[in-house]
Amino acid sequence: MRYRTQLPNEDKYVILVIRDLSNSHISGSIYHSLGEERIRFHGFWEFANEMEHLSDYLTYPSVSMERRSLLPADESSDLEERVDRIEGRMRGSKPLHTYRLQLLHRFNGTWQGTLQDRESGEMWRFESFLDFVRRLEAQFYIPVEKSFIPDLPNGNYFYQKDGQEFSIHILFQRNRTWQGTLCWLSGKKTVNFRSYLELLLILGEVFHMEDAPIIQMRDYDGLVKTS
Repeated sequence: MRYRTQLPNEDKYVILVIRDLSNSHISGSIYHSLGEERIRFHGFWEFANEMEHLSDYLTYPSVSMERRSLLPADESSDLEERVDRIEGRMRGSKPLHTYRLQLLHRFNGTWQGTLQDRESGEMWRFESFLDFVRRLEAQFYIPVEKSFIPDLPNGNYFYQKDGQEFSIHILFQRNRTWQGTLCWLSGKKTVNFRSYLELLLILGEVFHMEDAPIIQMRDYDGLVKTS
């Protein structure tokens, strides 16, 4: 394994290919210089989870805090050319956009980094995963009312999905993200979350464990504000 200080610059970013971003769903591929195969994802949970695993493997960027969970812990470059070559072979399914994504830090249980459009060269900085999603949605002109992430004020929320029940208490919205407490009522466990990303990953673990569809935060039909 290479350590952070040994990583050359071309290993510190990925190419993000977005094939679909509609109806609160995202799908596409992640390319990294150290992997011969692309990493496919369907949904923001899979995208976030794959990026977290890649960053853990590279130890870049290093995490400032251990990730929390409701479940027990388990014991321009060649890259640019490879993206164009593979995506060019996929006829009839042209990507909506391709971006150069670099995570610079993983502070406060979330991401900080840059997103650059490979066609226009325009670059944006994001201070959290929630900020990243909002900026991405803005590029696709997705209105707030159809956002993947609901714009929730601080408060208590009851959430029910696929037979699982949760109480979500949003206490703060610092660092462009959420902080609060998640209580898994069905599993009788409680955990604090330091960011929307951490909340998403925790909920995704529960539904993945139960072999249920990966949670989409827009799918808050069962979300009720209690106070």
